[in-house]
Amino acid sequence: MATEIEGWPIKTILSHIKELYDKEGLSSAWPGEAAGVEEAIIAIAGHLRKRYSYRVALGVGGSGIVLRLKDILFPSMDAALKFSRPSPGTALILAEMLGGATFAPNASG
Repeated sequence: MATEIEGWPIKTILSHIKELYDKEGLSSAWPGEAAGVEEAIIAIAGHLRKRYSYRVALGVGGSGIVLRLKDILFPSMDAALKFSRPSPGTALILAEMLGGATFAPNASG
């Protein structure tokens, strides 16, 4: 499905991110998340391609992926972009972190 978008070499980006998954001990999560990561990269590139281009994947952690981008308007400045990993349960965990017991199921029925 990898589409090439000017300034966003999708296959290369996915390869860099997979390397980071491996480096961080998350390689077992990659098969279940690869399609979601690809979908996110394509969507991000589609929205940001006129202003930013991809430089390098900086990191992958428990909840997110960070990319370094080149700012086309200000070439001497780079930007970082963090987006959520498409891991199962991330939305529930995030909701619980943000709202505490508010998001807990009602045990009384």
